[in-house]
Formats: sequence, structure tokens, C-alpha cells
Amino acid sequence: MATLAEQFLDDLEEDPEAGEEEVEGEGKDGDGKEENGMDIEGGTEGKEGVEEEEEEDDGLIDEERLGKVLELIASDTVDGLDSDTERDLVMECVKLARQIDEEVYRLFEKLRNDYAPKFPELETLIFNPLDYARVVSKVGNETDLTKVDLASVLPSATVITVTVTASATSGKPLHPDQLTGVVNVADGILLLDEAKKKVRPDALTEKQSQLLPAALV
Repeated sequence: MATLAEQFLDDLEEDPEAGEEEVEGEGKDGDGKEENGMDIEGGTEGKEGVEEEEEEDDGLIDEERLGKVLELIASDTVDGLDSDTERDLVMECVKLARQIDEEVYRLFEKLRNDYAPKFPELETLIFNPLDYARVVSKVGNETDLTKVDLASVLPSATVITVTVTASATSGKPLHPDQLTGVVNVADGILLLDEAKKKVRPDALTEKQSQLLPAALV
């Protein structure tokens, strides 16, 4: 049975374009299914919106590859890798960290658009994707934010601003199905952030972290 390190090397030797093309195809099929049955106004503008969304999906993370890298990092094997494999792993982590950043911001844009009907003013108050996702997960469809513990995710001054603004918001509660989708996106952003922490230098050995570009240290 191949070791985790051997599986990782095998993946690197595979055609990198193959996985991306598969993701692109899946993204387009998924978008097509999601758009069916939706009333898109404006004809041409609607098509442009779909095309833009499909282009954004081109950058989706290869979750299987990310999972294998995280598994290798978490295993005891990572401490006994040869220098070449160590370097390959480090550079793969750099690549994945960048992809995670891109995906987080893509999902952040979607989250803001989907949650705007409930609390349109929120995006003018919170600009950090992680903070926004945490607030959405906490607030959900609640209309009285004094009942929500925002102090655990926001500074006290921001909590006051968000709470006061929410009391006079023009937004309306989301349909349960819409809310479920919104919460799933918010949770996805937070899970990606957790994954990024594991592929950063402090998740690897000291020797491996020294190989990483200074920008990620």
C-alpha cells in the first residue's frame, strides 16, 4: 500500500490541467442546474451574470488534493520526508493557501449578495470576510440582535454599531431554504480559513517553514 508521501508525489506527477478541467465542467453543469427555473430579468444581462459566475467557479479548489495534503501534514510521515518531497509539499501548500484566499473572497461576494435581502447594511459595516461570515452564522434570521452574542466575534464598538443599524434595517427575514444556503456558505468560508491555517508554515516543521516565501511566514 502506498504511503501518504508516495500518494502525494503521485498526485504531483499527474497532469495538473486534468483536475482543473474536471472542476470547470462540474461548475458549469452545477450552475446550469441552479439557473434552471429561476426568473432572470434583463435577458442579456442575465446571461452575462451566469457567465461571470461560471468564470469565478473556474478557480475552485481541488478538495481531494487539499484533503490529501492536510492528511499528510497531520501524519507522522511529514517529519521524515526527503528534502525534495519536503520542498514539493511546501510549494503545494503555498499554492493551496493562495487558492483558499481566492475562494474565500469568491464565497464572500456570494454571501453578501445572498444575505443582503435580510441585512443590506451589514456589508457597509463589516469588510472582513471571516467577520462577516461569523456574524451571519450568529444572526441568521434574528431581528433583535440584542439577543445575539456578537461580542464573541466582534469588537464591542462594532457590536453596538451593528446592533443599532439592525434595529432600523430595511431588510426582511429570509425564506428558510434561502437561510440554509446562506449559512452553508458562511460555514464554508470559516472551514476554508481553518484549512488555510493547517497549510501555513506553523503547521509544518521548522525546516519546512523556512522554505516558504516570506509573504506567507
